[in-house]
Order: sequence, then C-alpha cells, then structure tokens
Amino acid sequence: GVCTDPAADGWEIFGQWEHGAPQGKSGDPDKAYDGTNVLGIALSDDGRYNPNSVSTLRSPTIDVSGWPVVRLQYQRWLGVEDGFFDNATILADDQPVWENFNSDQGEQNSDVHHRDSEWNFHDVDLTAQAADGSLQLTFRLSSDAGLELGGWNLDSLCLVGVQAAEAPACGDGAVDAGEPCDDGNTLPG
Repeated sequence: GVCTDPAADGWEIFGQWEHGAPQGKSGDPDKAYDGTNVLGIALSDDGRYNPNSVSTLRSPTIDVSGWPVVRLQYQRWLGVEDGFFDNATILADDQPVWENFNSDQGEQNSDVHHRDSEWNFHDVDLTAQAADGSLQLTFRLSSDAGLELGGWNLDSLCLVGVQAAEAPACGDGAVDAGEPCDDGNTLPG
C-alpha cells in the first residue's frame, strides 16, 4: 500500500530518515513505487547520507501471534558503499536478518557497492524472530568517513503472516503432494 507517515504509526525515527517525495538525488528514485511518498534517508539536500553517522528507523512492537510463518515484504531502492565500510542492515528483535554485502577485500579493494537502479521487491523470512508472538523491526544505516551514497528508500512495506498448509488428507478427493491419486475413497485401496 501507499507509504504513510511512520511517526503517526508509532515508528521511531533517528538520524537522516525522512518521509516524503523522493527527489532522484545521488542515485535515489525520482518517484515513489506507489503513491507519492517513501521512507528514505536524506531525501532532501544532496540525497547522500552523512559520513560517520547512524540513521535508524524502528517499528513499534508488532503482535504476530498466531502466524506460524512471518515475512517482511517491501519495495527497496538502496545505495550503500561496500559493507566493509558502510552497513545497511535490517534487524528483527535486534537480530540482523539482512545486510549489504561485505567483500572483505581491505581498505583499497572493497568496492562491491550496493546500487539499486530501480525499485526491487525484497522478501525476508522473520519466522524465527516472530516465534515468541511479537516482532520489532529496525532499518539501520551506519557509515564511515568517506564515499556516501543515497541510502535506504522504502515503499509498500508489509509484514505478511502465513497460515500453515493443511496436512494432506487421503480420501478428501484432492490429489495432494505425495498422493498418486485420490478418489475420495469411492474405490477400495
């Protein structure tokens, strides 16, 4: 759905996170995926995140009880330096569940930067973190002293709860996984 003001929904915003229309600066999108607004880092000014900084977007605690499978699904446009230097991280209950690639090639050769050039659907399994019935999400970007890019841009963010599939039932008239046939028990055997 359309990106709404995160503060109105109880999200905590620290650092350079902003809610508004993207400006297309420093590799950021020039329009939202859906609607007109996104959640992004440094949407205004030159569009780059600050050096030596940490920006955090944290959700309120979300009740996910009763859902055996929980997934984070959203649209992402991210620009961040190689993880050796700058880190874009998603945390669930303060546990990292996704982070940008760290090529770990040292100061001179770590140059595998993450530069989305379009909106990308991102799906993250949070089932393990949601097992206790609640979940808190955090999007964070931390930077070193040099090479700053556009940072996070988020849109259409959803937590999706998935019910467990029904166990296959022999004799129900439906051919389920592992059944060669199912005649609804109209024929013996």
